[in-house]
Amino acid sequence: MQNDHKLRLSITKNFRDKIPVGGSLSHSDGFDPYEATLEELRQVVSAGLAFSFQFKDGVRKTENFVASDFLAADFDGVIDIDDGLALDIVKRYGSLFYTTPSHLPEAHHFRIVFALPRTITDPKELKFAARALAQRLGSDLTATDAARLFFGCKGCNTEILGSKISDEFLNELIEDGKLETPSTYANNGTLKGNRSFLRIEAQTKIHLADGALLAFDNIE
Repeated sequence: MQNDHKLRLSITKNFRDKIPVGGSLSHSDGFDPYEATLEELRQVVSAGLAFSFQFKDGVRKTENFVASDFLAADFDGVIDIDDGLALDIVKRYGSLFYTTPSHLPEAHHFRIVFALPRTITDPKELKFAARALAQRLGSDLTATDAARLFFGCKGCNTEILGSKISDEFLNELIEDGKLETPSTYANNGTLKGNRSFLRIEAQTKIHLADGALLAFDNIE
């Protein structure tokens, strides 16, 4: 990914590290559109500013969604940073990593930003792609709507990973995300399963319930 590649996003100065600036401020207004490089976005989050997608009139809500050139995945204490950065999808397609305001040494909270190969202008496509990405990474499934707010963290640990999602992978995510997530239960109380279009490669690292990482072809 070229260093000068620009991402369509919005930035608000209403918050520093999740804290409202100047009293009680709206979580919806004041999201100004920008086109930023990864380095510029790194500086934004390192200053503690919040960002999101682009919205009509700068009002952050799904029906106002205009465009995005990125997806983001939130890891809220489920795995350590080293394990997150070792995930195959992150190594192949990750663009920017940073620790979020809730990060603690004993509970790692961080975000991975993924630059896109094309601009998404349909909020449904954005949600489908973000949901499928979260399912595959094991990240927060609630942080996948088309009006999600991403807080920065002043002085956070950041790293530009420098890759981006491919056209093929983005199309695959969108199609896969059209399926419902396995979050509903059958009448007998068992969790319903859902079919995915994902083709898992033999050496793909799978995050197990006990926290271990294991290659897919070694799972018995």
